[in-house]
Amino acid sequence: MVLLTRPAERAQQFATQLTARGWNGPLLCAPLQEVAPTETPASLREGEAAIFSSATAVAMVPPELSRRAAPAYCVGVHTTAAARAAGWQADMYGATADALVARLIAKPPKKALVHLRGRYSRGAICARLTAAGLSVRESVIYAQRALALSAEASAALSGRDPVIVPLFSPRSAALFAKSAPGNAPLWIVSMSEAVQAELDGMPIARHVVAKTPDAASMLDAIFNLGDAA
Repeated sequence: MVLLTRPAERAQQFATQLTARGWNGPLLCAPLQEVAPTETPASLREGEAAIFSSATAVAMVPPELSRRAAPAYCVGVHTTAAARAAGWQADMYGATADALVARLIAKPPKKALVHLRGRYSRGAICARLTAAGLSVRESVIYAQRALALSAEASAALSGRDPVIVPLFSPRSAALFAKSAPGNAPLWIVSMSEAVQAELDGMPIARHVVAKTPDAASMLDAIFNLGDAA
């Protein structure tokens, strides 16, 4: 079984990718987080460019703001594609927050920047860019609320069969480590070493880290584990 704990919409998107790739085993979506807009609406001041470190942030921006076709500096292929589809002049500035920060510092844009992000965000993008002398502000436009593990997921994790659990962020890994009941052999696929670090002390039968922090590498790792299962 593959257990997806991402927010519902993202879990369903990844489930579609799994089945399109040929996965025909059990598949369960059991979100451990739900996403909702905060009371602070997304805003873009005159002359500003956006920073997006997640596709979720892109989706939280009102269409009338996206259609202004302002520049956007993005983390990852998926986020960049989402920003372009929404109308931004988006460029991928690295696969990770660290890569984006390094590139922006190496070649600072002429525009001021705003990091549109979720309440839980890693990388301290705004703080690090500000410390380097760039004009940056941040705006928390969505929140990630923790959810309880579903009864169906708890049953699967209490069984005897291996459960493949792809984890895409340090927060999702921390929530899973806190809520997973154990017993079933856990075969974990972490998107990065930062995700893996949140699972220290868990009884994990197999653990692999994706070669690169993207959906394609996560799919590769899942199918490799599935073949082994």
